[in-house]
Amino acid sequence: MQPQPRTAAGRLPAPSAGSARARLRSLAVEALWLGAFIAAQFALAGAAGAEPWLPANDSVIVERLREQPRDDDLHAYKLMKHRLAARPDDAALAAATAQAAIGLARRDGDPRFLGAAEAALAPWRDRPDAPRPLRVLQAILLQANHDFDAALAALDAVLRSAPDDAQARLVRASVLQVQGRYDEAQRDLDRLADQPAAARYARAARAELASLRGEPERGAAELAALAGADLDARPGRAADDDGGWLALLDAEMSERRGDSARADVAFRRALVAGRDAYTLGAYADFLLDAGRPADAARLLDDHRRADALLLRLGIAWRALGDPRWQTARADLADRFAAARLRGDTVHRREEARFRLALADDPGAALALARSNWRVQREPADLRLLIDSAAACPGCDGADAALADARDFIARNRIADRRLGAFAATPARRPA
Repeated sequence: MQPQPRTAAGRLPAPSAGSARARLRSLAVEALWLGAFIAAQFALAGAAGAEPWLPANDSVIVERLREQPRDDDLHAYKLMKHRLAARPDDAALAAATAQAAIGLARRDGDPRFLGAAEAALAPWRDRPDAPRPLRVLQAILLQANHDFDAALAALDAVLRSAPDDAQARLVRASVLQVQGRYDEAQRDLDRLADQPAAARYARAARAELASLRGEPERGAAELAALAGADLDARPGRAADDDGGWLALLDAEMSERRGDSARADVAFRRALVAGRDAYTLGAYADFLLDAGRPADAARLLDDHRRADALLLRLGIAWRALGDPRWQTARADLADRFAAARLRGDTVHRREEARFRLALADDPGAALALARSNWRVQREPADLRLLIDSAAACPGCDGADAALADARDFIARNRIADRRLGAFAATPARRPA
């Protein structure tokens, strides 16, 4: 699974986060009560005269203990999923279950949880009486599956009936930013300035947009002011108690303006707060760009299930001359082939990079990068488009791809030191 787009606007908690946490606590208490009840029933059965069971010999396995500490987030999700199976029309429980599944998908890079979230919301799909939080969650799932136009249509429908729905407007701004529609995203964020529940996230997103659009120093100053105000307003909180999203935003903005030392520190701060698939992938990319493949390999060695992370691990191994890169290449080729059979187009960015960096097929990489560019236009997509075209100068569409990239850079005043001299070259359309 490709790490999900993580614009500042897209990093806020899902709807009704407080009520979801309360529900998780009540589910945990209920689970403890149920466990005590079952234990009591077994105790009563034993008192009634049941014979204790003894293994026949020492080789009989009585119980398998977990090899890793219990995953509390996964455990809570499974409890909610079990409850929802008995009460599929419980809108609040459906929202909490879908929200938990989306969180696990983002954390682990596992697309199966997106399917689980869709299943939780299925009874409410296309129902005109679906509560707004469920409709916003459905839009978030459409965004996660890269169906951005459908996500925008769903969000527009919510905002027509509730123009002050901050969650819907923040998600809409996030989708627009992923599509490279910065002016529209800015207008959505400006409308949130006076909404206390969303102002903090909208302010961070505006700082990110400034950083992208030719004002990196202003963006950095705004983000620093926001981080300072955040700590002043909530004394005693660590800087990244909310998941490290400010640190991650600082890292990415610092990287784009060429401040590698600050970016490195900020990435490590973000990882202390949470080692989700996106943060791991972003830091691995930073390390690979910095010529530190050994550090990237150490970072990712225990995270091979997510396609995007295995891809970066394979790139690091290849740079180190580690023969395991060939195993990673074969494994990823199988995964991408299976995704195509399912009709899954979410992996275009990752497969394009795979074709370029591991499969040595720049023509296929360019075709995938161009297809991906038509759907999403984040900084990583821009770099991939440029790198793929540069690696295959004689390929069909290479000149058009480079012209598209230069047009986008000029139109949006893109500021990214990683693009080097390319960003300063005037756009020239192929004849």
